[in-house]
Amino acid sequence: MSSNRNLRFVQKRCLHIGWLVMIFGVVLIAVGNTASLAQTTDGNGIFNPGFEKAGPLRWSAGSTAATIERSATLPHSGDASLRVADQSPDAVAFVASEPNRVLLQGGGRFYAEAWVRVDNAAAGRTGYGSASLDVVFYTADGKYLSRENVGTTSSAKWTRHSNVVTLPYEAALIGFRVTPVDNVPSLRGAVFVDDLYLAPLPVAERHDRVNLISAPQPPKGAPEYVAPPRPADGKFMAQTVNKLENGFDPPRPLVIWAIGSSFTDFLGNGEQLITAIRKRFPNAPPIVYKKMVGGSTPWHLTRGWARHLVAADQPDVVLVYNFGSTSGLEKLLIELRSRTTADILVGTLHWCRGHQPVWPDPEAATRHLDPPAVRELCARYQVELVESRREITRYMLDNSLEISDLLVDSVHQSPYAAHIINANIARHFHRSNAAVDHLPPREPRIAANAEQVVRTGKWNSAERGAGIQATGPASLEIKFTGTGVDLIGWRKPGAGVARVWIDGKPADMAKAFCATYIQPDADNYIDLHSTDVDFRRHISDRCPHGISLGQNQRPQTWSIDMTSDAGDYLVTGSVTGADGKGNAFRPFTSTSGQIIIDLELWRLAKTNRSGDKFTFEVIRNVLPQVDFAGRKQKIRLRLVHDLPHGKHTLKLEVEPGNEVSIEAFDVFRPLLKTP
Repeated sequence: MSSNRNLRFVQKRCLHIGWLVMIFGVVLIAVGNTASLAQTTDGNGIFNPGFEKAGPLRWSAGSTAATIERSATLPHSGDASLRVADQSPDAVAFVASEPNRVLLQGGGRFYAEAWVRVDNAAAGRTGYGSASLDVVFYTADGKYLSRENVGTTSSAKWTRHSNVVTLPYEAALIGFRVTPVDNVPSLRGAVFVDDLYLAPLPVAERHDRVNLISAPQPPKGAPEYVAPPRPADGKFMAQTVNKLENGFDPPRPLVIWAIGSSFTDFLGNGEQLITAIRKRFPNAPPIVYKKMVGGSTPWHLTRGWARHLVAADQPDVVLVYNFGSTSGLEKLLIELRSRTTADILVGTLHWCRGHQPVWPDPEAATRHLDPPAVRELCARYQVELVESRREITRYMLDNSLEISDLLVDSVHQSPYAAHIINANIARHFHRSNAAVDHLPPREPRIAANAEQVVRTGKWNSAERGAGIQATGPASLEIKFTGTGVDLIGWRKPGAGVARVWIDGKPADMAKAFCATYIQPDADNYIDLHSTDVDFRRHISDRCPHGISLGQNQRPQTWSIDMTSDAGDYLVTGSVTGADGKGNAFRPFTSTSGQIIIDLELWRLAKTNRSGDKFTFEVIRNVLPQVDFAGRKQKIRLRLVHDLPHGKHTLKLEVEPGNEVSIEAFDVFRPLLKTP
């Protein structure tokens, strides 16, 4: 199991928060336990799922203050269950099962099930307590990646919890985790777990453990909605279409990031979109869909997620299906266009009950958006506009449908409306006859043997194509315009290392900084019984959504500690120390000038309370040296990102006796300069 340090790092990268979801377009074949244990006749990959067998439990509390034992007290079935007790008075403890090894890395879905109960309630800041059951994913060497929740309960009666979870692309191990109380103070009492089940979804379906809900049906007998691509669809998607048709060298997934509100969340986890894309591009590389959503989170607030989550991934596509002011959307598009090279899709919203006064005019402005203004912004920033409102209006009028027929409540789209919207989005993944081809490439590749590459020492042809290799002393230098560079090369046994220089200085001195996701502390205030919905919102949606980096940066961990119920806080750096006091309702620049907090990006500061804490890291986004030794394979390595957009020089310096093999450099050149 991973160390606490690894867990904290992943949390700060926002893989540990409740509303971040990833789904992949790859099918998982099988699963096997790390101890090579055989599955049961129903496909279950969990050892001793009912805890009936005596002997080692194969569960661990790691470094947390939890105890584990077999218990004969009122099991769900058989003679025993697992009892977990949290012994810590001020921290959240958890226990984890011995993970199963996944035989095929990358994608796929699992069905998870268990029975859970507690023997007492919790009494904490919120007056509410619950036990949480999760499926946890790890890398091949056991480092924590992320988790997906299976269920949460505060009931003293046995309750069944189940979920279909998706394997992250990097994951090689999978297992269960039990947390006595998640995101609130520790439980007074214990949690009992019994009859665990975990298997690849096809296996679980074959053994009748689960039957997924069938595809949604059109309302009122309307015909099936179809959305074939039209000739002009995909005008600003040519870069993505090239990737879908030609793949990546070396191979990697195509990454789609979706950020927004519950409107985005109700589109699903990418399954429909990925399926539709694959129908048009059957030979496409694996497709990864990630999303970050909040409750009623408008465009302007998602800028922070674009800055700290999306840009960190440098995705291929960003999907925006949301609401807000026109100025808020423009700020978001500028953020994305200046920090990423991705193709961007923006969809106009479906109809909500509150839009009835202007129905059925798809051009009418509502409190959610102004379609003509959105259209003008998309054209200005070379963004692919998905005219979903126009298209869904035509379908509704043709089939005598009312607004309520495609909603599940007053605002959220029904499953069939989500199907329509996903189909509308998918049709834009298309080779357009109106594709914009006069714009400068955003991700140009520079071959290592190109004339513009300055080489010293003896470089020879290597492998195939544009590859070159050298045994030091030697160097290679390129000039580029942009914000970052990836290296394409080869690893092989006995190869050496090359030092990286940026703008004439060692890479670890480069001014290439980024801030990670601002992670709310698990014990931050929340009032689940409040009559004000804002106080009940998830802690990740009641916090600073983004910060800006100022001058004199030093890589370190930062914290924002609330010191009052009126928005007062203290900013502290692990290296800098105390760096100023501020208030969430006023602009703030830290004493050293390193951290800038924009009050526009702090959501619902009125709900934060003294004792709440938010942490993030400022990192230098560079690789100081490249190690080419290892199993023979083609590699892609991020050398530097988050440079100021402009002209730069990259140099690789090979020490005497070191052999390296390089093919190319991929340059990242956003359309706009960072504001």
